[in-house]
Amino acid sequence: MANYKNLIDQRVATLMETKNIEHEMNLLFDLQKEQTPFYNSETIESLVYLGIIKTYNDRALDFLWYTYQNEMHQTSHVQTSYKKAA
Repeated sequence: MANYKNLIDQRVATLMETKNIEHEMNLLFDLQKEQTPFYNSETIESLVYLGIIKTYNDRALDFLWYTYQNEMHQTSHVQTSYKKAA
C-alpha cells in the first residue's frame, strides 16, 4: 500500500514539475481545508488528488489513485471484519 502512495507522489511530482512534492501537497491540503473545513482528512486528500487527476487529465495517476483507494478500503474492511469476529 505504501508503495502505491510513493508511486502516486512521484507521478504528481513529475506532473507538477516540482522537486519538493511534500511542500506542494501540504499547501494543496491546507487550501482544500480552508474551502471545506467540515470534511475529514481522508476526504480532503481524495479531493486534492482527484483535482490533480482532472487538471492534468492523467490516466496513469488516475489508475494509481483508484488502485490505492481500493486497497485502502479492502484493508479497512478486513480489519473491521476481524474486530467484529473478536
